[in-house]
Amino acid sequence: KALLFLGSGSVIHGMHEEQDILKMGGLKKYLPRTYVTFVIGTIAIAGIPPLAGFFSKDEILLEAFSSHMGMAGPALWAVGSLTALLTAFYMTRLTCLTFLGKPRFDAHHVHPHESPNTMVVPLMILAALSIVGGFLGVPGHSMIGEWLSPVVRTEAKAEAHGSLEYVLMTLSALVAFAGVGLGYFMYVKRPELPEKIQSSLRTAYKVLFNKYYVDELYDKLFVRPIAVLAEFCWKIL
Repeated sequence: KALLFLGSGSVIHGMHEEQDILKMGGLKKYLPRTYVTFVIGTIAIAGIPPLAGFFSKDEILLEAFSSHMGMAGPALWAVGSLTALLTAFYMTRLTCLTFLGKPRFDAHHVHPHESPNTMVVPLMILAALSIVGGFLGVPGHSMIGEWLSPVVRTEAKAEAHGSLEYVLMTLSALVAFAGVGLGYFMYVKRPELPEKIQSSLRTAYKVLFNKYYVDELYDKLFVRPIAVLAEFCWKIL
């Protein structure tokens, strides 16, 4: 996550403070080092083995599935797997819209450029750690877990029996590959597809695009009443 946040900053810097990915595209050739490190971060957070995100995600899903809560365990595993699929999909979407495809910026006014070493070298270090860092937390042989065990309270963990662990591990990897593949297909191979889906599901798209209108609801319930109260305190009291 640190790699991806700093990578986003590198892109924004290279795009002269532009932050809208719909006004980017084709930045691979302009920011090659940022691109490579960003792809590594995307693959890692998507949960592709053997990068770091795979190990942490896999162990969380395994513990959820094999917990002693009856059917709640598999249900939690299903929700976690769906979330992992969405993560792999939207991170691939972000990468594709930013770095691949045709440029969507005005080349006459915007001149993308690679970031300086002070920004790129930390990306390289974090990319290397994203590749090898997961091996510090391999289930059953977690160096991080053993190192923290004297100071972190641990409870008895449910054990996966037989081949269950490997089955879930395989499913976890397939979910990650499916999310990445779907994102690449929709935003590189068939870039017209998202617009068609948007047109056919206008209401659902509008609700999702506006984040279930949580911000608007929060504004009406809290922000505006507090502003009115503040003005009353300022002008009357």
